[in-house]
Amino acid sequence: MANYPQLDDIQGVWKMKDISDARKSGLWRYIGQRAVFAGGNEGDVGGSNVMDYVTIATAGNASDFGNLQGAYEAAGGFGSHTRAFFASSASPSRVIDFVQIDTTGNSADFGDMATGAFFRGGAASSTRGLFSGGDGSPDINNIEYITMATLGDGTDFGDLTVARRNHGNHSSSPTRACFTGGQVPASQNVIDYVEIATTGNALDFGDLTAATGSVSSCGSSTRGITGAGYVSAAVSTAQFITIASQGNANNFGDLTARYGAAAGSNSVRALWGGGNTVPAYSNVVESMEIATGGAAPDFGNLTEARGNVGCGTNGHGGLNNGI
Repeated sequence: MANYPQLDDIQGVWKMKDISDARKSGLWRYIGQRAVFAGGNEGDVGGSNVMDYVTIATAGNASDFGNLQGAYEAAGGFGSHTRAFFASSASPSRVIDFVQIDTTGNSADFGDMATGAFFRGGAASSTRGLFSGGDGSPDINNIEYITMATLGDGTDFGDLTVARRNHGNHSSSPTRACFTGGQVPASQNVIDYVEIATTGNALDFGDLTAATGSVSSCGSSTRGITGAGYVSAAVSTAQFITIASQGNANNFGDLTARYGAAAGSNSVRALWGGGNTVPAYSNVVESMEIATGGAAPDFGNLTEARGNVGCGTNGHGGLNNGI
């Protein structure tokens, strides 16, 4: 089978006939459509090793994917074109799990983080993945990175502008990652960003419409969406930023009120799955069109209700809209 081009492996000059033949043969690669939800809280039993997945373009209930290496509460996550990654929160473990996202099966060991912490954020381009912040008692501000095509340990990248946990992730373009809100332990309205290809400390981007903890973020290569979270109670608000610029977030739409949900996208549609609704955990998955926003319709259900879930997708904005 010919290896038709994609952002992370394109070589040489491609003829229009090659492209046409690939499309007709069903070999041309399109936007990734899979979101894998991993770990979380399951009430009194603590962390979960459950992984389930959905096809983002098609509404429906999640299916079983396999199991994490351990039971992870708040498994920070992100994805490449081929893999999804999740950071262990099973203290004192610093393990990074990965799966081949287009298949199903149990996760494997990728390497170790330099520091162990709960409630990390995550973001990625097509080559580099970032884990940020976390509850390290006290909260930490460090950002680590991995090269996703290889195996290995996390390497120091720089620092967030504010040490915090439970901050939104997955708002990334191919060049820039944004981290929104969070807690230290008070809720924060800060948005900061880094240039993924370089290393260095995060810079101020702007502010959320309100200080919000336990937020969940995703988006396209141009727009970052932050939804739900916790102020004095669970909130339903969704808001957006334009990733290439700097500035404050704007209202975008509404979800079911919850916090600690997992968010992911195929760069066209955003999903939020699971979360805490107090006193219960949620199995609800809702969707929102990134270009338009508005009220989020029901998408389906996770296989198990749980909060503080991680998510990795193969079509998010950091992958140049999955192309």
